Amino acid sequence: MSKIRYLVRHSFFQKLSVYTISSYINRAIPFLILPVLTNYLSTNEYGEISMFLALMNLIMAIFGLSIDGAFMRKYYDSNKYTFSKVSFNYLLLSTTSFSLCLVLLALFKIPVAKYSGVPINYIIPSVICAFFTTICYCVNSLYQARGSASKYAIFTNGWTLLNASLSIIFVVAVGWGALGRVLGITISAVLFGTIGLFIVNRTGIKIQFDSDIIKEELSVFGIPSLPMNLRGTILQFTDKLFITNLISLSAAGIYTVGTQLSMVVEVFVRSIALAYVPWLYSKMSENKEDSNRKIVKLTYFLVVLIFTVSVLWIIFAKYGIVFFISSEYHEAIAYLFWLVLSQSFLGIQLLLVSFIYYSKRTKVYAIISTISIVLNIILNYVLIKEYGPLGAAVATAIVYCFMLLATAIIVFNMYKQFPWLLKKNKDDR
Repeated sequence: MSKIRYLVRHSFFQKLSVYTISSYINRAIPFLILPVLTNYLSTNEYGEISMFLALMNLIMAIFGLSIDGAFMRKYYDSNKYTFSKVSFNYLLLSTTSFSLCLVLLALFKIPVAKYSGVPINYIIPSVICAFFTTICYCVNSLYQARGSASKYAIFTNGWTLLNASLSIIFVVAVGWGALGRVLGITISAVLFGTIGLFIVNRTGIKIQFDSDIIKEELSVFGIPSLPMNLRGTILQFTDKLFITNLISLSAAGIYTVGTQLSMVVEVFVRSIALAYVPWLYSKMSENKEDSNRKIVKLTYFLVVLIFTVSVLWIIFAKYGIVFFISSEYHEAIAYLFWLVLSQSFLGIQLLLVSFIYYSKRTKVYAIISTISIVLNIILNYVLIKEYGPLGAAVATAIVYCFMLLATAIIVFNMYKQFPWLLKKNKDDR
């Protein structure tokens, strides 16, 4: 009983509860409108929306330069630069990067539309949406670093609620189909991204260009993290791209519903990471043996928790979710086991990769990310040709498992001083 009271009062678990509830509300809103969208959108239209989101995420992975992650890391590292100066230079770098992307896609939007399956009139909105979404993520990183879980929840859930509301209005009431959903996503990102700029400005922005800050962001976070960011995006993009080109856009739409159903677990693991990362950084900065032991114990506990939640969701979804989505999309249930397993591997990897980010030795991890990208492309092509969309789900699980094992090996060797085997010390006896 005393342990339960300790967990309830523990700052990590208090913040975790806020992040978890916030994340589930954030994901529950689009999940709850899933029955609406599947009844008002054809599988082809759902495929178009899926490819639009995939392109947007690909743009953020390449041109976002991991600025949101660097934003949080620099908040804890104020020895060399003031955070207000960092904020200005990061925003300047982000604006320049996405402007370059806008020019490139404006020039090559016809071939991009042809090979991606994204309608040509969605190309430019994908860039605009990617830029303002990155700003929103920076605000989330700021709140997360400060431990302002309630402000994080208000901002994130407000953004999602507006997204869902506009999408329902444009799709159901106005009848704009896939275009209505794209407009809902884009307009909500622009509005909350603009609000985010005001929030960052209120924290203090020192308008002073500093090439050292730009160079550090690019050399430590932006460029080394590019393979990692591409890995995550390509894992979400390649499967749908191959399904679209090897099978059909309609099949990609059904598969996307399967990935959205697995997002229940993704929300949970990412909400854990939101609370875990700032707690981990603060404990590691203490550089104490007792803190290291607490880190290992909590990490192992969270691993067990992630697998438990995953199993429970697979059981529930397999028998209950068919009542909530259109029969046209029921085939998506067949992909759920492998997709949820992938999310479990992802969740554990998110815990471990935080150790690498803290050390700033991201170049080592970039090699693993590059290998996973190649492996993902090969497996998707081979397995989709052999087993259809189910092959994409299996390929995703295999690649995520590979990344988890590789990350674990790197972290365990990088932090050999940590009691990974949890051998009892004298104080524990």
